[in-house]
Amino acid sequence: MKKKSYRDTYNRILFIFLLISSVQQNNKAQIDEDFESPKDRIFFGGNIGLAFGTITDIEISPQVGYYITKRWAAGVGLTYEYYRRNDFIKINTHIYGGSVFTRYYLFPDLSIYFPVNSGLSLFAQSEYVGLSLEEKYFKTSLLFENREGKFLSNNYLIGGGLMKKLGRKGGIYFTVLYLMNETEESPYRNPVIKIGMYF
Repeated sequence: MKKKSYRDTYNRILFIFLLISSVQQNNKAQIDEDFESPKDRIFFGGNIGLAFGTITDIEISPQVGYYITKRWAAGVGLTYEYYRRNDFIKINTHIYGGSVFTRYYLFPDLSIYFPVNSGLSLFAQSEYVGLSLEEKYFKTSLLFENREGKFLSNNYLIGGGLMKKLGRKGGIYFTVLYLMNETEESPYRNPVIKIGMYF
């Protein structure tokens, strides 16, 4: 078993600190009048990823979230991914997992800075994604061994993105995230780019 590096520990502490700071700053915010009831604050969505060829990668990640204030949202999600690689490395696996995220809209309406009504919002986001991976495919020391078993991959991401608003609480979003604890065994590579929608 590999020892955890100081860099990995530092990244986790920084990630937790940023989450706590976001919560503390927003706890002081008043309830927004735009939401008539708690039900109005709930939103659904997620992303779908498709790639075909030598590498086939199909991802479905539904999410549900809650607007704590007009600018601050948090939520949870599930992830399913079918991954197949058919070149000098043969991989055929199903990946399952879950996520927790928080998002803060730094500029809820960028149209005030531009002459046209863009309907764009700029947000910061942090996210934790836990994935169940097969050892024989993702443990680099076991890559060519026929060993059964799974391990939990903990992934801490931070970054931001743009959302094109569609209604009061939904829209299409584009995010660029940085994986803070990237290793050779990580399923993600920096930068992590996601496209999806909420309603």
